[in-house]
Amino acid sequence: MRIAVVELMYCHNCNFQVNADDLSSGVAIRLADNKILCGKCAPLFQHTTSFFVTVPLPGEAQNTTHIVPMPAGSTEDEEWSRDKKVRVLVGAAVLLFVTAAIAIVLLLK
Repeated sequence: MRIAVVELMYCHNCNFQVNADDLSSGVAIRLADNKILCGKCAPLFQHTTSFFVTVPLPGEAQNTTHIVPMPAGSTEDEEWSRDKKVRVLVGAAVLLFVTAAIAIVLLLK
């Protein structure tokens, strides 16, 4: 009795089964990090790098908070100009009008 050893390989991107003939003929490719890509996915990834996979995430001890200074002359309590007030009121009126129009259309159906 003969036992055949078959290695099952799947595309790293789409999980399509790749056979050894596809790899040897060049239809499917094996990347440097030993990932296999089928003939459909190979053109998408063959010129990319796995650099971003190896970038370590910040540890708990590292401080990832950045303080961004506010621009000079701006404060949170700044008075609104008349122009800004008018724009906000017009925007609110338009929003109210559109919402009312949609409600009326939905109620008439």
